[in-house]
Amino acid sequence: LPTSVTAQLSSPQALRANAAPLTVALLIAYELAAPRGGATLSALCAQQDAASRSAVGATQPKRGALLRHVFSIGSLLACDARDDLLIAQLRLALLIIEKALEGSASAPLLLSADLGGSLPMWTFSGVHVVESALPSPQPLLAGGYTLIASLLVQNLRKATFHPPLYLQALTLLHKLLVAQHRASQKLPLLKWSEVWNALFTTSDFISHDDVFNGRGVAEVGLRVLELINLLITLGDSLLPSSATFEAFAYELVRRHRTFEKLYRVSRKAAPRVVGAMELTRSMIVEALEAMSKMEPGRASNLSSAEALDVIRGLNPTVKPEAAAALLKPPSYMKPHDQLALSQSLMRVLLTHCRRDGSLAPLHYEDLAR
Repeated sequence: LPTSVTAQLSSPQALRANAAPLTVALLIAYELAAPRGGATLSALCAQQDAASRSAVGATQPKRGALLRHVFSIGSLLACDARDDLLIAQLRLALLIIEKALEGSASAPLLLSADLGGSLPMWTFSGVHVVESALPSPQPLLAGGYTLIASLLVQNLRKATFHPPLYLQALTLLHKLLVAQHRASQKLPLLKWSEVWNALFTTSDFISHDDVFNGRGVAEVGLRVLELINLLITLGDSLLPSSATFEAFAYELVRRHRTFEKLYRVSRKAAPRVVGAMELTRSMIVEALEAMSKMEPGRASNLSSAEALDVIRGLNPTVKPEAAAALLKPPSYMKPHDQLALSQSLMRVLLTHCRRDGSLAPLHYEDLAR
């Protein structure tokens, strides 16, 4: 990936200035990840990064440098995904991660305990892009959660809300959670609160009538609720501890007005969303019923210990068939849709590059070979 981007990330302007080489690099990375169960991508990631190794005074490069770059670039793209080129690049980066997760040869890279440590990640804070690094040791799965949580929160704008991007990100998050559960991994260093707060914030955004009526938004609501149901169902078998699950349940109940708004708008436009809310609402109702039995003054001024007692008393019932369905993540993009995405990105790239001359005199036919 372009050194000028990966070594000197400071703002989204760096992405636009290197749009052509970055897009070509992502297209090549996708072609490496897609075939043979990710065997080619896995073989490349097992090698040392030649550029890093040859640099004077460079430290020993991380195994899996190529895949780590994809996660880092994805986090920067997610800071301000509002124009066509950045959205297409971000969607391709998410698709590369999904292909790596599904490949029999490349999936172990995402689950390996050492590849995510010190991974550079970028978030948008006010008017600045802020760099941070994942704590060590962590698998690249943690980078996926961090990337998607940031993406969900940072791009909630009514004028430029992009349901296909959100559907793809939420589907990938579902697949990452299931992969972690099947690998029996716990991620104690991950900021899990950022994951569920991103889901709750997205729920609040789409629960407004003027947003929910948009094309594809109801489907986004359905995916968010499926993920909340998955966290409820797996509980501390997925989350690091019972205390982490209690913190999630507490925040879910605290935000009950968000889900009542979502329930209200869904009853008119999306019955499937109402059905998916059954488990979430049962937990909220159970907690509110427990609080209603208290004296009014006490219920409105619960201490943290009293609120925790209420949360610990919750006993959500999940039917076996519902739990089994949640462990089969839906597929958002079929193979022909993935191919169409990569082709559309090439067209967007050519439009951009013909405008600034950065790829002249290359033509679409040359890139498509």
